Amino acid sequence: MNALLQLAVLLCLEFVIVTPLHMPPKALTRRALLSSSISTLPIAIATLASADSGIQDNNEYKSLIASRKTMELLLEDWSDLTVSCLYADIPRDLLEQKNKEQLLKEASTFALFDKSASVTSCKESNSKIRQYLGIYKESGSALVGIDKKFKKLKDVYVNDDDEERWFDLTDEFNVRLSKIDTLTYQTTLLSQTTVGLDLNGDSKIDGSYISNPDLVSAKEDTRVALSILNDIIAILPSP
Repeated sequence: MNALLQLAVLLCLEFVIVTPLHMPPKALTRRALLSSSISTLPIAIATLASADSGIQDNNEYKSLIASRKTMELLLEDWSDLTVSCLYADIPRDLLEQKNKEQLLKEASTFALFDKSASVTSCKESNSKIRQYLGIYKESGSALVGIDKKFKKLKDVYVNDDDEERWFDLTDEFNVRLSKIDTLTYQTTLLSQTTVGLDLNGDSKIDGSYISNPDLVSAKEDTRVALSILNDIIAILPSP
């Protein structure tokens, strides 16, 4: 409440300062002074109340925190999220060199494979990356529409001194997301390439594998984008 009273006083003083000196003294009545100040007070009070309500209650701020957590989880579980071992492929006995002719014959009628006797191949996929980062707009990720959230937060919480840095960081963040979009879109054409086998039946690839170069780059850009997001959040007031 003290803050609101101080604001009212400042508005009254502003009215006095901008009033022309040739205005007749009787025009500066108490009623005129208060009515002019009060006319602009609701807007100022609304802005002050919004700032005083606490940034932790701001939906856009909550979304930024959720976005950070989403990106952290994506990086932590990258291999599990980008490699899928769900594909029943060549029967084990056909993997032997002596059955090469039979292998070619069976390959022409893949649907007739006995799945219980087959091995499971593992293939890389870009879909989880695009879901987590909100590239798929229907994914429900906190990162969907993040650029608009940046703007709303800037309008309320970013000081003039931090504005240029805010724009630089948010622009760079958006550039990184756009780059990841391009890299993972390109990977769509290669997502059916087998990178390894699941020989133990645990839905995990056995041994190491060579990842698609575009996905390697996408992971690095995700790591950089997360660092930038942390810098963006650091500009905002502490909750």
